[in-house]
Amino acid sequence: MESVTHNTAVTHSCLRTIERKHYQIIELLSGFETNGTKALEPVINKILSNPKHAALNCAGVLEMPDDVVETIHFLDQQLKSAGKKVRLVYVDQKLRTQLKSSRFGAFLIISEFLPALDDFASEETDVSSKQFIKAFVNATLRTFYVQAKVQCRRGDIFLKKDNQNELLGDIAGLVKVTTKAFPYAVILSFPKNTFLKLMNRLLGESYSEISAENQDGATEFMNIIFGQAKLVLNRTGADVKPQVPTLNVGRDMAGLLFEDSNDLVRLDSGKMIVLPFESEIGQFFIEVWVPAAFRSILL
Repeated sequence: MESVTHNTAVTHSCLRTIERKHYQIIELLSGFETNGTKALEPVINKILSNPKHAALNCAGVLEMPDDVVETIHFLDQQLKSAGKKVRLVYVDQKLRTQLKSSRFGAFLIISEFLPALDDFASEETDVSSKQFIKAFVNATLRTFYVQAKVQCRRGDIFLKKDNQNELLGDIAGLVKVTTKAFPYAVILSFPKNTFLKLMNRLLGESYSEISAENQDGATEFMNIIFGQAKLVLNRTGADVKPQVPTLNVGRDMAGLLFEDSNDLVRLDSGKMIVLPFESEIGQFFIEVWVPAAFRSILL
């Protein structure tokens, strides 16, 4: 049994959080049905900055609005990428029925009782070279939510067949990476309008053009995303070694070079797999480059 000396309780209007050493309990209080999403935001930010298992005590909650259920599902997906779990406990039968029939609630796991410590036993996330894209997707979703309060959805992954020399966005942050298995590059690529909306939201400005004042935001976001993905990838000894993120303004990438085993490789000579994202501020892309010989790894 875990010592109660690790408990710390904090009340956020319609919910109460109890901190334990290895997990956190979130008690849903009166008013959660109408104010749940807003109340959850600071709690989610804290959990994602230091991932822990999370148990949501639903005693007394008879229904949840769809936006609350989607927010909890988002937390669940993000914690899974960090090897952590979300459990809903003390769930009334009426709420169970609602969750099972909702788009996101059907994916949430309900436990009969408050999880014991062994139910939240630490598990290593199985991330191999064939699964590294998932690490970047989850890191991207988490970064946009935590840094800019933007919820994103990933579209269908596809292999770029046309215009290999062009990025899909007007500005990009690029990280070139070497690992034990293969080299690759990860590019966070923004269309102009999406990038400006993101920078205006972050900086409280009204930029209408990409400029020296705001363009570094592309590399800063790429650096945060890569840093989070690297933590997951290196759990299995991937030995990820990135270079310093670089900025690319414009869509032309023919001049971008990758140093692999002391040889310079043109990025337009390999294969590019595209991960499109949709959000309230517009579309953007993660473009993952690999040498042509390693294309099957991403597919």
